[in-house]
Amino acid sequence: MRKILTILFSVIVSVSYSQDIIITKSDTVEGKITQLTPEKIYLLIKKQNKPVKTHIHRSAILDFHFAVIEELMAEYDSLQTYVLVTPEGNETRGKIEAINKTSVEFRTEYLGVVVVEAYNIQQIYRQDSYVPRSGKSWFPNPNSTRYLFGPSAYNLEKGEGYYQNTYVFLNMVNVGVTDYFSVGGGFEFISTFTGNPIAFITPKLGFPVTEKFSLGGGILAGVLTGEASAGIIYSIATYGSKEHNITAGLGYGYIDRELSSRPVLTFSGMTRAGQRVSFVTENWIVPINGSYYPVISYGMRLFGPKMSFDIAFFNSSDIFEEIFIGIPYVDFVIKF
Repeated sequence: MRKILTILFSVIVSVSYSQDIIITKSDTVEGKITQLTPEKIYLLIKKQNKPVKTHIHRSAILDFHFAVIEELMAEYDSLQTYVLVTPEGNETRGKIEAINKTSVEFRTEYLGVVVVEAYNIQQIYRQDSYVPRSGKSWFPNPNSTRYLFGPSAYNLEKGEGYYQNTYVFLNMVNVGVTDYFSVGGGFEFISTFTGNPIAFITPKLGFPVTEKFSLGGGILAGVLTGEASAGIIYSIATYGSKEHNITAGLGYGYIDRELSSRPVLTFSGMTRAGQRVSFVTENWIVPINGSYYPVISYGMRLFGPKMSFDIAFFNSSDIFEEIFIGIPYVDFVIKF
């Protein structure tokens, strides 16, 4: 539990500089650095909500940080294509060769490798990043292929993968075999000490039909070693983007070789509320004793470029009578 809380804390408070920072012998100054010279650093600062040009002599400066460099160092991928935007609004696409404290080496298609000073970078973001209405790019949703337990129709890309830990004891790994097929497996930790470990396997297909509509299907299978197997064979449809979407699903449960005669229905959704937070819901309608029994969930996902943490609650009419807020659900995911 301590490890989970540590991860949650790191996701929430991970450093995200919104302005350049200059640390002097007597103060810390925030603003937009516009030029570096051997003697001075020039910058724009706000006074009474108005931009004011100023400068600080190097002899008075202990250290300085460019916001764009700090953010990029935390999450850049040398294999990805980026869009570099200058203060004049010009855009250049390419790959990042190297980053240092004051500049970026940027490999472009036509100019080769160019060195761009940090103060000449207004913004730099991955080509596949999500850009909300505010105009500033956000890193892509690192966990768009699943809600809580259940999947969306989006698939991991070839070579992508993630490790998921639920309630500390459940461990899963999923890997994209192709852009349209992934496979996962895992185990429940405590049962490994009983002599009958519980294992899971989760093959899945997912492919886009249109820009905003995807279809998928697969198996969520659990095996009690040497005893029995159970799971669900499902199909799903997802509408929206990887940042804001809804999914409807239908599946048939089975125990050993006996398939249920009535389907399980699922309705799920997520919406990105900020750069590092989404709201998630996953809802099941399960056939029990000739009727359908709904189980709903509601929660929040906190995340960084390669990690996410879910805190949610599952509820139903029976659970509500005992625990009105619902049964807590906690997991974290590390993407690789």
